[in-house]
Amino acid sequence: MKRKIWGLRSKLVLLMVIFMIAGTTVLGYYSIFHAEVKILETAQSKLLSDAATGMMLLDYEIPGYWHVKEGELYKGTVLMNGNQALIDELGRKTGDTVTLFMGDTRVATNVTKPDGSRATGTQVSEQVAQIVLTQGEQYIGEANVLGQMNQAVYQPIKDKTGAVIGIWYVGVPVAPFDEIVSSFEKQVVKIVCIELLIVTLVIWFMVSASVKPLEELTVIADKIANGDLDAPIPKNKSKDEIGRLTVAVGSMVNHLSTLIYDIRENVHSSAGQVSASTEEVSRSLEQITHDYDGVVSNTKSMNERAQKGSRFVHQSTMAISQLTEMIDNSYQQANHAVEESQETLETATMGKETVLTSVVAMDAIRSSAIQTQEQIIALSEYSIEIENMARNISAISESTNLLALNASIEAARAGEAGRGFSVVAQEVRRLADQSNKETMAVSRIVSKITEAINHSALMIEHSVEQCERGTTAAITSGEALEQIVKAMEGTVHRINSIATVTNQQVDQSRVISEAVNQLATAVDNTLHSSQEVLDASENISGEIQSLAASSEEISAMAAQLETAVSQINMKKS
Repeated sequence: MKRKIWGLRSKLVLLMVIFMIAGTTVLGYYSIFHAEVKILETAQSKLLSDAATGMMLLDYEIPGYWHVKEGELYKGTVLMNGNQALIDELGRKTGDTVTLFMGDTRVATNVTKPDGSRATGTQVSEQVAQIVLTQGEQYIGEANVLGQMNQAVYQPIKDKTGAVIGIWYVGVPVAPFDEIVSSFEKQVVKIVCIELLIVTLVIWFMVSASVKPLEELTVIADKIANGDLDAPIPKNKSKDEIGRLTVAVGSMVNHLSTLIYDIRENVHSSAGQVSASTEEVSRSLEQITHDYDGVVSNTKSMNERAQKGSRFVHQSTMAISQLTEMIDNSYQQANHAVEESQETLETATMGKETVLTSVVAMDAIRSSAIQTQEQIIALSEYSIEIENMARNISAISESTNLLALNASIEAARAGEAGRGFSVVAQEVRRLADQSNKETMAVSRIVSKITEAINHSALMIEHSVEQCERGTTAAITSGEALEQIVKAMEGTVHRINSIATVTNQQVDQSRVISEAVNQLATAVDNTLHSSQEVLDASENISGEIQSLAASSEEISAMAAQLETAVSQINMKKS
């Protein structure tokens, strides 16, 4: 925290110093720039004055017009080419460099070359020549004079016709002015640095004095954050924001002390109650969990048995349905009239007795089918005897036909005396053929009857097998249903059957099929209810476990709260 307060102080000082530097820099730059401009303006004003003075002096010393004669520059009658005395005198009086140009060429000058000789015969720069000679205007400003920068004034020299024939130059080197500006810059920088140092120190001490109360409040806030409410609040009589903040922090600490004291007392008294309550809840939840585990286990066992019973009942329903159809076909083929008698059975519950009644009914149907099978076997034997008799008759017919043929042969041998016997023999032969045909027709009919009887016998035998399988499936269903009744004792009504089966009729098997279908529906409903109970039990068990976990978390949170409150150091009243 100390590091953060010093960081705040540094930021405030740095911000103020930056503003000071920015303002001072702008002010110094403006001062230097303005001084440089003023110096140049002063220099240029002096040069203009010197140029005018020099020209007046020339007019005074050498009256007459400027003109060029035979390639040389004259003023009046005086040749100016190489006239150095007047140029040197003007240079000494003004401290300037002075030059006369004929056209763009120096003809008299006090400007020297690097070797020390006068720079006569050298040309003016193209920029100056363009402005002065071509445009006929005055040029004032920086100019490169033989590689040295000068502040210069170039004025056109005109003849009496106004034509520009030369240039009047007055200039001073820029270096002295640069030295003046540089010296001024150094002085400004020194003053700015001293000013910044003094201002920075003043700002530092002022910010430190202002930040010190914040440092003390920060230390106190740090102690309060660590649970120490006994830290003394410093006295601050100032009416500014920091003073009001100090008073507010003191009030906050007092209120916190009172609040924490009340919380500690309430937590101590409530923690014990919460702990005792959560322990009691945990014990109750453990007992409830144990009981529900038993319920879930029993429900699962009941559900498994209900599923097994449902499978067996559906198998019985299919077997009884097939048996009903086969018995109906058997009665139609055997032409046995079956008296139908049906006693309406009211079922209070679908259970064990209905299955046992189904077994008895299927056993009766099986006995009736066996009797029918025996009668059909007797009919089959009778048809076999009839078929044997038909074969005997056919054999007799063939013998009779053979005897009639022999009689015809003998009658033919007897001639006229055997003619009447021959007619009788032919008639006997015709009757024998007809008897043989009828016997064959009877044999075919008897064969069809025998085939139908054999088919009926096979159907009856298949019905007996189906009845035996249905009886076995019903017995198995009865055993499974008995297990369901034991598992759901007290929750499911006992299944009673009040149906009696008489005279092994086809409607009896239909009643049995309907009863078994109802039983299957009841078992399916029981299975569905059992599954719902199982799902609900598992959901309740999960909720109980979540409640137990929440109770343990509440107990742990109460202990943590009591520990946290006890760690707070409050002011002593």
